[in-house]
Amino acid sequence: MVKHFTGYHGTPHSNIASIRERGFRVKRYSFLTAELQEVPGDLGAGVYAYQDSISNAQRFAEKFGDNTAVLELDVTVDEDRYLDMDEEENSTLILDVYKGPVFKDLLSRYERTNKGSSKRKCLDGLVLEHIIHKNNIKVDLIKKKTYTMFKGLPPISHYTNGTELCIKNVKIIKNISEIGLN
Repeated sequence: MVKHFTGYHGTPHSNIASIRERGFRVKRYSFLTAELQEVPGDLGAGVYAYQDSISNAQRFAEKFGDNTAVLELDVTVDEDRYLDMDEEENSTLILDVYKGPVFKDLLSRYERTNKGSSKRKCLDGLVLEHIIHKNNIKVDLIKKKTYTMFKGLPPISHYTNGTELCIKNVKIIKNISEIGLN
């Protein structure tokens, strides 16, 4: 059985031609390399989009400047290759890692990678990548209600303002179209 999603991806307008010609580039995170890598976003490595929120995508893109665009992504994913992190059994996986001995190693990896960084100090994406790698989980899309700080909002909140999709396999994007914004 398949699930269908519509996601909205905000980006600088200068990226549109490249995305149309070559598609999205996904930075992969690997635990098989000794090299330090950029810590992935809160849902792991992938293409991020807001489910059903053009406004959030536009506001996110504005962090990169004034000349921005929003792309509508039609996504189809097999149900068995999809993780809804708002489901209790999935969120428990994250909490179990935070309570366990492997968390110390993940924290050390994070601290070495982000030495002197002022970036948000969230390890959820790194922990998700660890869970996927350790358990050899085949996942193409992760979904979760999240909070994104936009201009005029507090930096952190426990109240969500959108649902994010992290597309880990760009082959599940069936159509990309640019949204005309006012």
